[in-house]
Amino acid sequence: MEDFSGHKITKARVNIGSKDSMEQKLKKYFIVLFLLLACFITVVVIKKLYSSMSEPELVAAETVYDFGSVSYGKILEYSFSIKNDGTIPITVESVKTSCPCLTAEIDNKSIDPQYTATLKGTYIPTEDNFDYAKDISEQIVVKTGQPNQKEMVFTVSAMTIPQF
Repeated sequence: MEDFSGHKITKARVNIGSKDSMEQKLKKYFIVLFLLLACFITVVVIKKLYSSMSEPELVAAETVYDFGSVSYGKILEYSFSIKNDGTIPITVESVKTSCPCLTAEIDNKSIDPQYTATLKGTYIPTEDNFDYAKDISEQIVVKTGQPNQKEMVFTVSAMTIPQF
């Protein structure tokens, strides 16, 4: 076959939609699908591993210390044990009290997993608490800044015996 200028036209074979190109496309799709599936499985496994790690968590057997009946002028001492029940260390950022009549300090501001720190101090009820018999209480706040447990509150309490 010739064109208008007399040149011979040869047949060109075009592989549009041939079996070989379709197989190559399918292989590429399966590879992409496999890689996406592998990424998804990796994310799920990492999330599962991360969620199985426990956050640091402070626990205390007691959060209230009751002195019972107390008379004026007595210095009351208390202590609480605080344990990190998690798997990573926790740092105590601050220890604050609700009254100047109460002191508090913690012996270890960085508590390793499964270790215990001691919160201790003194409580000296003020004179105006002894005008008549009454229940008094003050709080100690231990702040950690952890998202799951920003603070832990402890209470010291007593029943005052009036002074005559």
